[in-house]
Amino acid sequence: MVGTETITSATLESDGAAAGAATGTYTITISDAVAGDDTSLDNYEITYVYGTMTVYEIIVESTEGTSLRKGYNTLKAAYNAINNGTHKGDIVVTLYANTDEGETTATLNASGGDADYNSVKIKAHTNVSIEGNAEPLIIIGE
Repeated sequence: MVGTETITSATLESDGAAAGAATGTYTITISDAVAGDDTSLDNYEITYVYGTMTVYEIIVESTEGTSLRKGYNTLKAAYNAINNGTHKGDIVVTLYANTDEGETTATLNASGGDADYNSVKIKAHTNVSIEGNAEPLIIIGE
């Protein structure tokens, strides 16, 4: 685009964008670019590039670490990342969908060593369940 020419909007669509979308990876499509004031798109060939988005059961956010926000499909995977130091400082674990831990125990280690956090807040975004066959299913602060 030249000078003050702009595109003010475009249409983005994805099956993963709907509230309650199942976990998984979805294509994001883009179309219908809208020209800004004093802009004609007749002089341009617009190429749209599709993207992807992933919907996870669990999102971990932290104030420190190698990843400040990341998605996981199980509580065990989220806890393992905290235990390994991926997330540090003040941590919030939000469950967005039901999770099945299978035969494994989800263990959150006490802070110290690689697991280095000030606080961990675990919350459910909606009514969710954590299921599995392990005994015990969840261990916190061991």
